[in-house]
Amino acid sequence: MRASEKIHGPYAETPDNAQNSREDIVFDFTGRKAIVTGGSRGIGRAIAEKFIHSGARVSVCGRSEARSLDFKAECSSPENLHTSICDLSDTASIQGYVAAAADALDGIDILVNNVSAFARSDTEEDWIAAFTTDVLGTWRTCKRPCRGWSRRRTPRSFISDR
Repeated sequence: MRASEKIHGPYAETPDNAQNSREDIVFDFTGRKAIVTGGSRGIGRAIAEKFIHSGARVSVCGRSEARSLDFKAECSSPENLHTSICDLSDTASIQGYVAAAADALDGIDILVNNVSAFARSDTEEDWIAAFTTDVLGTWRTCKRPCRGWSRRRTPRSFISDR
């Protein structure tokens, strides 16, 4: 990045002599509330950690209670992390999780759909399971948080890797 270029959006300015690398970009999500599905491990956990490090309050869900508890114990700001178990192939589980996350965070500003069930084999059963989690789970997770975002004055974000 050249010194004359400005980064806009939720980015803080980098020093003029900084090299153009991901480590140099600092995000400011102070006061924002984010949900990260599949956030108890892997890429989802890294995303959640970056949000927390950048000032956001975050809720993550995953299939393993042990991983969620480990993340909470290892988190640098556990007071800014809400964890829960959620089966993203189950509508009631999703609705319960999103409602609990919204209550714990006092709202939702950002939704990151990160979970995937990947079809493990080329059987119809595995493809249906993957579709139910990856596509329908993503759609079902979006329904509640996105309702009403257009009426708010502050920007909201929806991110999906599906």
